[in-house]
Amino acid sequence: MHKQKLLRNSDKNYEENKMSLTKKLGSIVLVGLAGLLSGCNKGEGDSHNIKDLPKAESPASRISPIPIEPDAESRPSAQDLIVLRFQYDGKDKEIVLPDYASESFKKSGLTSNTANQYNPRFHRYGYFGLVDLHRAGITPEIANSYDRRFDVDAIIKLRQRNIEPRSANAFDERFASYDVFVLIGAGITSEEANRYRFDNAHGIVDLRDNKITSDTANSYDPRFTSSNIIDLIKNEVPSEVANSYRGKFRAWAISVLFKAGIKPEQANPYLVINEKYDTKIDPEDITRFINEGISPETIERLAREEDLKKAITEWIPR
Repeated sequence: MHKQKLLRNSDKNYEENKMSLTKKLGSIVLVGLAGLLSGCNKGEGDSHNIKDLPKAESPASRISPIPIEPDAESRPSAQDLIVLRFQYDGKDKEIVLPDYASESFKKSGLTSNTANQYNPRFHRYGYFGLVDLHRAGITPEIANSYDRRFDVDAIIKLRQRNIEPRSANAFDERFASYDVFVLIGAGITSEEANRYRFDNAHGIVDLRDNKITSDTANSYDPRFTSSNIIDLIKNEVPSEVANSYRGKFRAWAISVLFKAGIKPEQANPYLVINEKYDTKIDPEDITRFINEGISPETIERLAREEDLKKAITEWIPR
């Protein structure tokens, strides 16, 4: 009775150790201990004295772990594998996802079949992007309908705001996904936004908030930004006048000259001198030259023969 009890206890310990080690080390072959237990199971007398086994010895020290192929039960089945198929460089490719990724797919209920219906462009955001789309209830048909400028996060946000692909895609391609969100958030439709020539969504919002229509804004030269146009309009400089000042005149300089009553045809020759001789004649200088009757020809001669900065500060009385 005592021997049988020991045998049962030994069998039980063996199975528990085997299960524990299998989880940590994978599939292993139990060497030595298997033979010992085999003899015990056959009842080979007292020569295999179970009570002589060292009680303090760790089972792991008696086992030599040798990797082997997993048995059929531990191998993942074909339906458990997540395989993504796509074309690259004109060739069909496929990727078998690692276990941790496949596990996420399975937990979300995303199968290989459904995953492969999403456009491969979403792969560049990481395979978990497909899981995010699936969890958000966005089908491949809907996700694929959004323009390529919209990534996974953008599409999820668009869906949360009930913005359909057709509405989002209607914004001109010059608008990035961020700009589309800014414009939609400001209540600006795609039709209104597309009429402005600017690609800066915040600039369009500022123009709209200042009651500057697209026709008025677009009438100003392309060198002027939305903020330039707002300043010019606040200083009552019409587009036809602002556009007539030479190209290198900045918006603020044009406003100064316009307020001083200096017309484009009067100011432009002085700017030519700046361009030719790399001088630093500013709007205040131009205003003084014109008011004091100093012609552009005189200023150019001084720039050519003498140091213009000295001429301006010493020869020409202020």
